Amino acid sequence: MFDGSLVFDSEKVSLVERAVGEIPKISSWRKGASTRLGLYRIALQSSRRKVFDDYLEDYLATIGIPVAFKRPDFLAQGDLALITEGDVDQLDLAALSERGVNLILTSSAVERLADAGAGNLGSSLLGLDKRHPLRARVTDGLAFVEKGRGHARGHRIPQGFPVGPLVNLEEGDALLYVYDGTGNWPVLTRKRTKSTIYLTGFTKYVPYLVSAFPEIVRQYLRDIVGVHTGVWIESIGSTLTDLVFLLEGNRATLMNLRNYSQRFRLNVRGKCRNRREDR
Repeated sequence: MFDGSLVFDSEKVSLVERAVGEIPKISSWRKGASTRLGLYRIALQSSRRKVFDDYLEDYLATIGIPVAFKRPDFLAQGDLALITEGDVDQLDLAALSERGVNLILTSSAVERLADAGAGNLGSSLLGLDKRHPLRARVTDGLAFVEKGRGHARGHRIPQGFPVGPLVNLEEGDALLYVYDGTGNWPVLTRKRTKSTIYLTGFTKYVPYLVSAFPEIVRQYLRDIVGVHTGVWIESIGSTLTDLVFLLEGNRATLMNLRNYSQRFRLNVRGKCRNRREDR
């Protein structure tokens, strides 16, 4: 990897020439990587420091979510793209949605958009309340709630976990709530326009996301990605993590990073994308 000015640096000629000789090999690697399916991390370098979302895609990959990379102009209708706090200033989210690109926003991305004032983007695209989009930045959750059923942490594990932000929803569906002792508040929402937009309220505190939250949180993320890829992992038991899942063409590769067996189901639905959720 070289800065463009090095091409004109006489002291770096030999290094540049050696790098040029590697271009065919690098191109072949890129060709192989371009066939990957999954949750697309947008290949866009941000000038803004990512306080919470740095390396988030790596952590998502360790909980059984297939992750791939695409340039923003290569995103196609039906793709599912991860939008982080570093992306919101550099991407036209409304234009991506208009093209049929599905978006899943991290908690930090949601909070930054809410802080900026929901305006037309927040109300029409994200479904946030126009006047008061942000209810709270963080709360101490006691359980996650789905369809009236509570999901708490296991036996002999301290109660409570940080969740946020909590948003006030004007349009869309709440898929998952958190109960904090005062009420149930949405932490995973879905709004359908020309594409599907998901807002999350549980990705800021990565250690909890990877292994400490109840399994329902990780499974919802796997299910959402599976809707758009047609292949996903379903946990059997309390916690499924440290499992890498790659989708490339018609091949699925799984790697267990733990030194003991883990049980799960591999679900396959049709050929791929734009399937509606069962949940």
